[in-house]
Amino acid sequence: MAPAVDEVLRRQTGRNAEIMPRFAHVDVRLGDVEVRAGEPVLASLEAANHDPARFSEPHRFDITRRPNPRLSFGYGPHHCLGAALARIELQVVFAGLTAQFPGLRLTASPDQLPWRTVFADSGPQHVPVAW
Repeated sequence: MAPAVDEVLRRQTGRNAEIMPRFAHVDVRLGDVEVRAGEPVLASLEAANHDPARFSEPHRFDITRRPNPRLSFGYGPHHCLGAALARIELQVVFAGLTAQFPGLRLTASPDQLPWRTVFADSGPQHVPVAW
């Protein structure tokens, strides 16, 4: 379950991971933009988790993806304190679902699922399944 959870986290970071600004420690130039020390920066973890320089076929869901250096819970001093608990909870949920409903499957194409997008989160409005 761990690789599946890692891929879910990489694929669906969502906007909720982007609402906390970070502050530059030193002056740095990023492309044509100069960021001065102390200025706030809103880095897109979702974009980082879909960077084709880091992930082969970044928009494809692949639970066998190795390595999977996703940034879903941040990095370094900004790494989420609850990351380990969240990963364990997801592993238990997915293991329980597959044990209880071994034939669980989508009844619609993943590309056709209706999505909601709000300021702090996004995700499918509903997920039709059968078992």
